[in-house]
Amino acid sequence: MIVAIIIGLVSGVVPYFAVAVLKRKLGYDGALDVFGIYGVGEILGAVLTSVFAAPSINEAGKGLIYGNPGQVLRCHSHPCDPYGGKSPHRSEGKP
Repeated sequence: MIVAIIIGLVSGVVPYFAVAVLKRKLGYDGALDVFGIYGVGEILGAVLTSVFAAPSINEAGKGLIYGNPGQVLRCHSHPCDPYGGKSPHRSEGKP
């Protein structure tokens, strides 16, 4: 429960910071602030999920705080692929 509150608070503050501060500093034109909100928010959510993944939910999904730093490294290597390139929807040996 407390982890969900932490992820919610961080996921609200960091994308706001990206829109309010980084947008001005980097000078990009984001009319709808899509990157600041969705891009930063989704990447942050993927990273925080890999940090706080609990074995009580899924034994194979232990996160960083449960002694599995490899989970975070997989998240960073494939931020848009939660399976780290090993999607269960792919046939073995085929892309």
